Amino acid sequence: MQEIFSLDSVVAVTDPVYPVYVDTNVMAGRTGPADSEGRYQRLVYLPTTAANGFDPPLPEDRVDLVYLCAPNNPTGAVMSRASLARWVAWAKQHEAIILFDAAYEAFVRDPSLPRSIFEIPGAREVALEFRSFSKTAGFTGTRCAFTVIPKELKARDDSARGRAARPVEPPPHHEIQRGQLPHPAGRRRGLQPRGAAGAQANIDYTMENARLIREGLGQAGYRVFGGVNAPYIWMQVPAA
Repeated sequence: MQEIFSLDSVVAVTDPVYPVYVDTNVMAGRTGPADSEGRYQRLVYLPTTAANGFDPPLPEDRVDLVYLCAPNNPTGAVMSRASLARWVAWAKQHEAIILFDAAYEAFVRDPSLPRSIFEIPGAREVALEFRSFSKTAGFTGTRCAFTVIPKELKARDDSARGRAARPVEPPPHHEIQRGQLPHPAGRRRGLQPRGAAGAQANIDYTMENARLIREGLGQAGYRVFGGVNAPYIWMQVPAA
Protein backbone atom coordinates (compact mmCIF):
# COMPACT_ATOMS: atom_id res chain seq x y z
CA MET A 1 0.00 0.00 0.00
CA GLN A 2 2.78 2.44 0.82
CA GLU A 3 4.04 2.18 -2.76
CA ILE A 4 1.19 4.37 -4.04
CA PHE A 5 2.60 7.30 -2.05
CA SER A 6 5.54 9.52 -2.91
CA LEU A 7 8.98 8.60 -1.59
CA ASP A 8 9.12 12.14 -0.19
CA SER A 9 6.23 11.41 2.15
CA VAL A 10 7.09 11.76 5.82
CA VAL A 11 5.93 8.70 7.77
CA ALA A 12 5.08 8.43 11.47
CA VAL A 13 4.94 5.17 13.42
CA THR A 14 4.18 4.35 17.02
CA ASP A 15 7.07 3.16 19.16
CA PRO A 16 6.97 0.20 19.78
CA VAL A 17 5.54 -0.79 16.41
CA TYR A 18 4.76 -3.77 14.21
CA PRO A 19 8.12 -4.06 12.34
CA VAL A 20 6.66 -4.38 8.82
CA TYR A 21 5.39 -0.78 8.89
CA VAL A 22 9.01 0.29 9.19
CA ASP A 23 10.64 -2.39 7.04
CA THR A 24 8.52 -1.78 3.94
CA ASN A 25 9.25 1.94 4.02
CA VAL A 26 12.93 1.24 4.52
CA MET A 27 12.95 -1.03 1.44
CA ALA A 28 11.15 1.67 -0.53
CA GLY A 29 13.87 4.20 0.35
CA ARG A 30 11.58 6.51 2.26
CA THR A 31 13.27 6.48 5.67
CA GLY A 32 16.89 7.45 5.11
CA PRO A 33 19.75 5.65 6.90
CA ALA A 34 19.56 4.34 10.45
CA ASP A 35 21.58 5.79 13.31
CA SER A 36 23.72 3.81 15.74
CA GLU A 37 20.59 2.82 17.69
CA GLY A 38 18.77 1.54 14.61
CA ARG A 39 16.37 4.45 14.36
CA TYR A 40 15.78 5.90 10.91
CA GLN A 41 16.43 9.57 10.27
CA ARG A 42 13.31 10.33 8.23
CA LEU A 43 10.83 8.38 10.33
CA VAL A 44 8.83 10.15 13.00
CA TYR A 45 8.61 7.99 16.12
CA LEU A 46 5.62 8.42 18.45
CA PRO A 47 6.41 7.05 21.93
CA THR A 48 3.48 4.83 22.92
CA THR A 49 4.17 3.39 26.35
CA ALA A 50 2.63 2.74 29.74
CA ALA A 51 3.59 6.30 30.71
CA ASN A 52 1.00 7.75 28.30
CA GLY A 53 -1.48 4.88 28.56
CA PHE A 54 -0.33 3.51 25.19
CA ASP A 55 -2.15 6.40 23.54
CA PRO A 56 0.08 7.62 20.66
CA PRO A 57 0.83 11.35 20.84
CA LEU A 58 0.16 13.59 17.87
CA PRO A 59 3.25 14.45 15.80
CA GLU A 60 4.90 17.77 16.55
CA ASP A 61 6.38 18.08 13.04
CA ARG A 62 4.86 17.72 9.59
CA VAL A 63 3.79 14.19 8.74
CA ASP A 64 2.10 12.91 5.56
CA LEU A 65 1.31 9.32 6.57
CA VAL A 66 0.79 7.76 9.97
CA TYR A 67 0.38 4.09 10.82
CA LEU A 68 -2.06 3.31 13.64
CA CYS A 69 -2.87 -0.22 14.77
CA ALA A 70 -5.73 -0.94 17.20
CA PRO A 71 -5.92 -3.44 18.79
CA ASN A 72 -2.20 -2.97 18.77
CA ASN A 73 0.54 -5.36 17.81
CA PRO A 74 2.61 -5.74 20.01
CA THR A 75 1.26 -3.93 23.11
CA GLY A 76 -2.32 -5.22 23.08
CA ALA A 77 -3.68 -1.71 23.64
CA VAL A 78 -6.85 -0.45 21.96
CA MET A 79 -7.36 3.20 21.07
CA SER A 80 -10.47 4.79 22.52
CA ARG A 81 -13.13 6.58 20.52
CA ALA A 82 -11.91 9.93 21.89
CA SER A 83 -8.31 9.15 20.90
CA LEU A 84 -9.27 8.22 17.33
CA ALA A 85 -11.43 11.36 17.07
CA ARG A 86 -8.39 13.40 18.08
CA TRP A 87 -6.35 11.75 15.31
CA VAL A 88 -9.04 12.30 12.69
CA ALA A 89 -9.24 15.99 13.60
CA TRP A 90 -5.44 16.27 13.42
CA ALA A 91 -5.29 14.54 10.01
CA LYS A 92 -7.90 16.90 8.63
CA GLN A 93 -6.04 19.95 9.90
CA HIS A 94 -2.66 18.80 8.55
CA GLU A 95 -3.84 17.10 5.32
CA ALA A 96 -2.35 13.78 6.44
CA ILE A 97 -3.54 10.24 5.77
CA ILE A 98 -4.04 7.61 8.48
CA LEU A 99 -3.20 4.02 7.54
CA PHE A 100 -5.36 2.19 10.09
CA ASP A 101 -4.62 -1.47 10.76
CA ALA A 102 -7.71 -3.21 12.16
CA ALA A 103 -6.44 -6.77 11.68
CA TYR A 104 -7.31 -7.65 15.29
CA GLU A 105 -10.71 -5.94 15.52
CA ALA A 106 -12.50 -9.26 16.12
CA PHE A 107 -10.74 -9.57 19.48
CA VAL A 108 -12.32 -6.40 20.91
CA ARG A 109 -14.74 -7.37 23.69
CA ASP A 110 -15.51 -3.94 25.17
CA PRO A 111 -18.51 -2.50 23.27
CA SER A 112 -17.41 1.06 24.08
CA LEU A 113 -14.22 0.63 22.04
CA PRO A 114 -14.28 1.26 18.27
CA ARG A 115 -13.51 -1.68 16.02
CA SER A 116 -13.09 0.53 12.96
CA ILE A 117 -11.75 4.04 12.47
CA PHE A 118 -14.78 4.66 10.27
CA GLU A 119 -16.92 4.71 13.40
CA ILE A 120 -15.43 8.18 13.89
CA PRO A 121 -17.22 11.00 12.02
CA GLY A 122 -15.02 12.45 9.29
CA ALA A 123 -12.61 9.50 9.18
CA ARG A 124 -13.66 8.60 5.64
CA GLU A 125 -11.95 11.81 4.47
CA VAL A 126 -8.55 11.07 6.01
CA ALA A 127 -8.15 7.32 6.58
CA LEU A 128 -7.98 3.96 4.89
CA GLU A 129 -8.37 0.71 6.79
CA PHE A 130 -6.80 -2.72 6.55
CA ARG A 131 -8.83 -5.84 7.41
CA SER A 132 -7.46 -9.36 7.47
CA PHE A 133 -8.72 -12.94 7.58
CA SER A 134 -5.34 -13.97 8.98
CA LYS A 135 -6.33 -13.26 12.59
CA THR A 136 -10.10 -13.62 12.50
CA ALA A 137 -10.24 -16.86 10.49
CA GLY A 138 -6.78 -18.34 10.99
CA PHE A 139 -5.53 -17.52 7.48
CA THR A 140 -2.12 -16.34 8.68
CA GLY A 141 0.50 -16.50 5.93
CA THR A 142 -2.02 -16.86 3.12
CA ARG A 143 -2.34 -13.09 2.53
CA CYS A 144 -6.13 -13.10 2.64
CA ALA A 145 -7.16 -9.53 3.38
CA PHE A 146 -8.82 -6.42 2.03
CA THR A 147 -8.37 -2.68 2.25
CA VAL A 148 -11.18 -0.15 2.60
CA ILE A 149 -10.47 3.08 0.69
CA PRO A 150 -13.46 5.45 0.94
CA LYS A 151 -14.32 7.57 -2.06
CA GLU A 152 -14.11 10.60 0.21
CA LEU A 153 -10.41 10.02 0.92
CA LYS A 154 -8.11 12.44 -0.86
CA ALA A 155 -4.35 12.69 -1.23
CA ARG A 156 -2.37 15.72 -2.26
CA ASP A 157 -0.53 15.62 -5.56
CA ASP A 158 2.95 17.16 -5.51
CA SER A 159 1.99 19.38 -8.43
CA ALA A 160 -1.09 20.63 -6.58
CA ARG A 161 0.12 20.78 -3.00
CA GLY A 162 -2.10 23.12 -1.03
CA ARG A 163 -4.72 23.24 -3.77
CA ALA A 164 -7.20 20.67 -5.08
CA ALA A 165 -6.65 17.11 -3.91
CA ARG A 166 -7.05 13.99 -5.98
CA PRO A 167 -8.71 10.67 -5.09
CA VAL A 168 -6.46 7.87 -3.88
CA GLU A 169 -6.44 5.02 -6.42
CA PRO A 170 -6.07 1.36 -5.32
CA PRO A 171 -2.61 -0.08 -6.03
CA PRO A 172 -2.25 -2.79 -8.67
CA HIS A 173 -1.78 -6.38 -7.52
CA HIS A 174 1.77 -7.63 -7.82
CA GLU A 175 4.00 -10.39 -6.56
CA ILE A 176 5.55 -8.61 -3.58
CA GLN A 177 3.78 -10.86 -1.07
CA ARG A 178 4.32 -13.82 1.23
CA GLY A 179 2.55 -17.17 1.11
CA GLN A 180 -0.17 -18.45 -1.17
CA LEU A 181 -3.54 -16.89 -1.89
CA PRO A 182 -6.33 -19.16 -0.56
CA HIS A 183 -9.01 -20.51 -2.83
CA PRO A 184 -11.98 -18.10 -3.06
CA ALA A 185 -14.22 -20.80 -1.56
CA GLY A 186 -12.23 -20.63 1.65
CA ARG A 187 -12.77 -16.90 1.89
CA ARG A 188 -16.50 -17.26 1.29
CA ARG A 189 -16.87 -19.97 3.92
CA GLY A 190 -15.08 -17.81 6.45
CA LEU A 191 -17.92 -15.32 6.11
CA GLN A 192 -20.77 -17.83 6.19
CA PRO A 193 -22.49 -18.70 9.51
CA ARG A 194 -20.67 -21.99 10.09
CA GLY A 195 -17.28 -20.55 9.22
CA ALA A 196 -17.88 -17.41 11.27
CA ALA A 197 -18.90 -19.54 14.28
CA GLY A 198 -15.73 -21.59 13.97
CA ALA A 199 -13.62 -18.46 13.72
CA GLN A 200 -15.30 -17.02 16.81
CA ALA A 201 -14.59 -20.23 18.73
CA ASN A 202 -10.90 -19.90 17.84
CA ILE A 203 -10.91 -16.27 18.96
CA ASP A 204 -12.54 -17.23 22.26
CA TYR A 205 -9.94 -19.98 22.77
CA THR A 206 -7.11 -17.54 22.06
CA MET A 207 -8.52 -14.94 24.44
CA GLU A 208 -8.88 -17.52 27.21
CA ASN A 209 -5.19 -18.37 26.76
CA ALA A 210 -4.38 -14.65 26.90
CA ARG A 211 -6.34 -14.35 30.15
CA LEU A 212 -4.42 -17.23 31.71
CA ILE A 213 -1.07 -15.79 30.66
CA ARG A 214 -1.98 -12.27 31.82
CA GLU A 215 -3.27 -13.40 35.20
CA GLY A 216 -0.42 -15.85 35.70
CA LEU A 217 2.22 -13.22 35.04
CA GLY A 218 0.36 -10.77 37.28
CA GLN A 219 0.27 -13.28 40.12
CA ALA A 220 3.98 -13.85 39.63
CA GLY A 221 4.56 -10.13 40.26
CA TYR A 222 5.06 -8.87 36.72
CA ARG A 223 3.48 -5.74 35.33
CA VAL A 224 1.51 -6.73 32.22
CA PHE A 225 -0.72 -5.03 29.68
CA GLY A 226 -3.04 -6.20 26.91
CA GLY A 227 -4.72 -9.57 26.72
CA VAL A 228 -8.22 -8.15 27.31
CA ASN A 229 -9.33 -6.77 23.93
CA ALA A 230 -6.37 -8.17 21.99
CA PRO A 231 -4.47 -11.47 21.96
CA TYR A 232 -1.15 -9.82 22.83
CA ILE A 233 0.44 -9.59 26.26
CA TRP A 234 2.99 -6.80 26.82
CA MET A 235 5.18 -7.41 29.87
CA GLN A 236 7.48 -4.98 31.61
CA VAL A 237 10.84 -6.64 32.13
CA PRO A 238 12.19 -5.97 35.65
CA ALA A 239 15.45 -4.05 35.95
CA ALA A 240 18.44 -6.32 36.42
